[in-house]
Amino acid sequence: METLVESCKALQHYVEYVSIIKEERKAGKSLNDAVEKALEIAVQQNFLYGYFGRHRARIKAMSITEYDEEEAEKA
Repeated sequence: METLVESCKALQHYVEYVSIIKEERKAGKSLNDAVEKALEIAVQQNFLYGYFGRHRARIKAMSITEYDEEEAEKA
């Protein structure tokens, strides 16, 4: 039986995007650099059928804001 993530391509793309950011942060990259790397990969791999490419700046700003809020809540 497929999981929800496996059955929904858009959700797979989002989960992979967030995973890339987390991996890059663990590797010591700044949040900005980690998000930029994840965006590069997302655009190259056509995540969300081009949405990442068309809305790159908006996604970057949202990703940085959301990640910062997540970190603040943990503190």
